[in-house]
Amino acid sequence: MEITIEAKVKRKIYNYVISQPNYLGRYSGNSYEDLNIVDFLKLIWDLPEMPSEDSRFKNAEADAIQHLINNDDWDEEETFLRRFDLLGGELEYFIKFIEVVVSPTVREDKDDILYYVEGINKILRPIFCELAQAEFIDDLPCYRLMEGLDHAHVLIDVIPNKIPIYVDEDCKTFPAFKLEERIWDDYGCKTRYFLKYFQAPNECEYIGMVKIMNRDNDVTYGTIESGITNLQQNFCSLGQELAYYRKIKDILGPEYRNFLLAFRDAACFSKICDEFQETSIFRLSLIRDSSADKALQMARYVLAGYSESEKFDFIFKAKIPYYEQDLLSIRFNFEQIDHPRNLNRIVALIGNNGVGKTTVLSQLAECLVKNEVERFSPHPPLFTKVIATSYSIFDKFFNIESSSFNYVYCGIQHKEGRIMTEREILERTLRSLKQIEKLGREKALYESLGLLFDKGMVDLLIGDLWEIYYDAFSDLYPKLSSGQSMLMNMIIEIVANIRINSLLLLDEPEIHLHPKGITQIIEIINYICNKYQSCCIMATHSSLIIQELLSRNVIIVDTEEDGSPIVRDMRIESFGENLTTITEDVFGRNSMTKSYKQTVLDIVKRSKDFDDVLQKIQYKDVPISMGLFMLIDKYLNNHD
Repeated sequence: MEITIEAKVKRKIYNYVISQPNYLGRYSGNSYEDLNIVDFLKLIWDLPEMPSEDSRFKNAEADAIQHLINNDDWDEEETFLRRFDLLGGELEYFIKFIEVVVSPTVREDKDDILYYVEGINKILRPIFCELAQAEFIDDLPCYRLMEGLDHAHVLIDVIPNKIPIYVDEDCKTFPAFKLEERIWDDYGCKTRYFLKYFQAPNECEYIGMVKIMNRDNDVTYGTIESGITNLQQNFCSLGQELAYYRKIKDILGPEYRNFLLAFRDAACFSKICDEFQETSIFRLSLIRDSSADKALQMARYVLAGYSESEKFDFIFKAKIPYYEQDLLSIRFNFEQIDHPRNLNRIVALIGNNGVGKTTVLSQLAECLVKNEVERFSPHPPLFTKVIATSYSIFDKFFNIESSSFNYVYCGIQHKEGRIMTEREILERTLRSLKQIEKLGREKALYESLGLLFDKGMVDLLIGDLWEIYYDAFSDLYPKLSSGQSMLMNMIIEIVANIRINSLLLLDEPEIHLHPKGITQIIEIINYICNKYQSCCIMATHSSLIIQELLSRNVIIVDTEEDGSPIVRDMRIESFGENLTTITEDVFGRNSMTKSYKQTVLDIVKRSKDFDDVLQKIQYKDVPISMGLFMLIDKYLNNHD
């Protein structure tokens, strides 16, 4: 299908680009000696071959020089829209325009390129196409307009492999990798190879055994082209021992990721693993041996240089709104999340509005996705996936662009920058149910929903043989309260997307929930995190959530008197503590003027004695609290 772009979309993209102060990048000069706008136009149109509109000049290039350099009497509208008809002319020139704007030829650094790509892609998404990374030029990403969204093979932070891979033939150029078929049958699947590396014709290093699967064929032999630099999207590979990964890193150093991405490696790139791990070929062949299963789980530790017993204890340096002077260091300590009795799987960030809790979570997600190593100490945690969940209209998670990191957003924001309709949310929920069925997680969903709804209702949704009744879900959905539907959606999305060693980020999950629903959140998330050896960070305002957590897992985000942000621990043990006590510790209510204090004072002033006050306050025989009793007594004896 050929890409088409409507006139209104073209105009919107044009307005966005032209409104940027430096859209010409390197071509912002205003003299013949500098790269200038005429040179920029020549990247799009063949000006020397285009006719002039002025009889004095021989071609369009001379026109442009006269009006843009000599006289400087053409503005952008005159140049792009009238003279060269950017919006009304052939589509190929408009496509060239947006590709040139984001190209390394025009832009000087990656951040500048990504800024323009992100802005243009937000406009393109409603017509289901996007600028996607196609190659690198001088180590800078080069983008091309492609049909479709979420080009998973397009990675921002990995340079394409340039070392050729030869299959069962002598290497023709060096350095090179060589794959040798080693005939082996895993229940009808034939995927086994030996991998070697040749620095020169007579300099060979044996790397190890690797299995490569082809999604479309049980037998991989004969389906891989020789001399290529990367496997196609229907392939997936897995080294069969940890030594395989150690050897690749020893040979290639920091460029190991480039090769393993090109080799579609499931251990290094969990996003690739998620595409293939539930296929029969992956289960029967690639992870048939225990050493291969261990490589799948532990290779990322070996490649990152971490210990296999690494604890998930790290400091994240966050940028807090309205306080740009310093980064705020926040320590998260989940201990070893594969331990079956881990009590530290859920951490809560709590504090007043505006202190930056949501910002911390969204920045953490983005820094993990973009591998911003400098924002972590001693190093980034080795989560295999991040799942961000938010049901706020001010959500900051939906537009985080995933590169090689495995990131999923679950919320109500559409990629077009609007709120999803109920129909769209239901359709996504049904797709997630199919994913749960595909992964064989019906029982996990049943048990999770059983913590939210009564057994009778859950039995209507999932049968005795773990059969999902899609029509029952569709019928139930409109009947749920906003809080119930939010919780059900959250459970389904998390169960469908979680993998071992994931990080869940939940932004104010208590929105729309009654107190029982709030406490259910902790029970449900704890169950899921335990089952999938994962952990969770919640940003919250709810003391009910804090009451369910040990104080060591509560981080209070607060401000000093001068407005500077701080993080502090609970001063009390929060687990099972009185809600009032928790609230006073977190929000400092003892130091605040309480509205009810003023109300009580007004009543006391209008009353003769204690009994008179009680007549105005007490309802039937409901006893008043000791705190209220003492407050009345204080005001009766001290007010003027």
